[in-house]
Amino acid sequence: MELGSAIVSFLTHVKVEKGLAINTHSAYKRDLAKFEEFAKKRKLELAKISRNDLVDFLAGLYRQKLESKTVARNLVSLRNFFRYAQILEAIVDGNSRMEARHRDCGTARCWKFCIRRDYACRS
Repeated sequence: MELGSAIVSFLTHVKVEKGLAINTHSAYKRDLAKFEEFAKKRKLELAKISRNDLVDFLAGLYRQKLESKTVARNLVSLRNFFRYAQILEAIVDGNSRMEARHRDCGTARCWKFCIRRDYACRS
């Protein structure tokens, strides 16, 4: 799966299925758009993004003199996005700290449980 289409899918998910507030959705959209631009400049594919790439991105935000709260929100946005991408089996390779641990069994309740509790799917 391409990064852009995974981001679109994630944003639809947080808006429709999770029912997050409009401001939260807008923040995710802004944060992930910045990351997508960063990834395009470096010609990174979703499956090839490493922990070092994420650290470089966040360091770049600090270099832009953004407040630490803003950088922290970007980190949360990325963490939630990559968890979602794992479930879609758009798996980030082993160089990243996000290793595949969950499989989508097809029900929303199960994968929400798996993410929140950090347990493997029992289905």
